Amino acid sequence: MVEISKVEINIPALTSRQHAAKSLFMLCREHCKSVEMLLAKGEGRQLSSALALLRPALDALLRGCWVAKCMDDQSFEPYLKEETASWPGKKDLFCKLKPVLSPRMWRVLSEHSGLMNGDYHDFTHGGAQQILRYMRPDPSTRGAATREELKFVVSKVLSYDIYAAEFLCELVGDQDALNAVHLTSLRLDLKSAFANAL
Repeated sequence: MVEISKVEINIPALTSRQHAAKSLFMLCREHCKSVEMLLAKGEGRQLSSALALLRPALDALLRGCWVAKCMDDQSFEPYLKEETASWPGKKDLFCKLKPVLSPRMWRVLSEHSGLMNGDYHDFTHGGAQQILRYMRPDPSTRGAATREELKFVVSKVLSYDIYAAEFLCELVGDQDALNAVHLTSLRLDLKSAFANAL
């Protein structure tokens, strides 16, 4: 589905904080790849499971941004021991990210933030939207993905994979890879990605 995964990123020796941020960006990308696998054409398509991964993908992306852009190595040390520091909640996380993200990235991520406690929460925790998919009157459509649902999940997962790759390139200072990610994302034909998923 996405060519971003083919971009080679050179990762140098990292501090604990940088390594944590890198791990969070990689986790986001892993969730995106899993969504791609779950949406593969055929009878094995698992839309409900794919939708359930959108929240943890966005969560990993946001936490990675926070560690990469709002922390220094010393202030991050307590977070390596979970019992001594608690990670910020979503609202606090966005307050901390606003001053350190570009206006474009802030606008994009803040638009997605509303989904965290809305649709994404419902998808992740088997709420009404997931249940109703299996209660449709027409037996042939029960649990099946509509074109609109597929477009929704594909557009979100493409975005998160691209952003995670961008932030990872910035974190490790690989300008060539960052340029490649930008070029690939500009060339990315969403219609083609939707066609592959549909």
